[in-house]
Amino acid sequence: MSTDPRSIPYQKPRRVFITNMVNHDYTPLLKIGELVPVTEGRQDIRYTDKIRAKIEQVLETMNPDDLLCISGHSLVAVECSAIVQKKFGRVRYVFWESFTNKYVERDTQMPDDFFAEVDPNAQP
Repeated sequence: MSTDPRSIPYQKPRRVFITNMVNHDYTPLLKIGELVPVTEGRQDIRYTDKIRAKIEQVLETMNPDDLLCISGHSLVAVECSAIVQKKFGRVRYVFWESFTNKYVERDTQMPDDFFAEVDPNAQP
């Protein structure tokens, strides 16, 4: 008995957003999905507003099932992580695990009030 392919719900292919695409072999990530560079090459971190604007523009297209691959400068990685966390309430990472020599996926989720404003009058 075969299943009618039209009865299988369509799932968007996952994409891997690479925080900073540099001179590295990302080929194994193609097994997960399409590679989307958030930034590419050397970043001048003196201009954080410009970098953040570029990051926001690219991550606007990200879906909840897409993954974030940390690569390149830590400032770019932190900005990307914060934007994705705020957008979806979690971050789905994929990263190179050196002791297994493969990419692995990990999810992180912050408490709902993680981005709440801090009350400057609050008592410790």
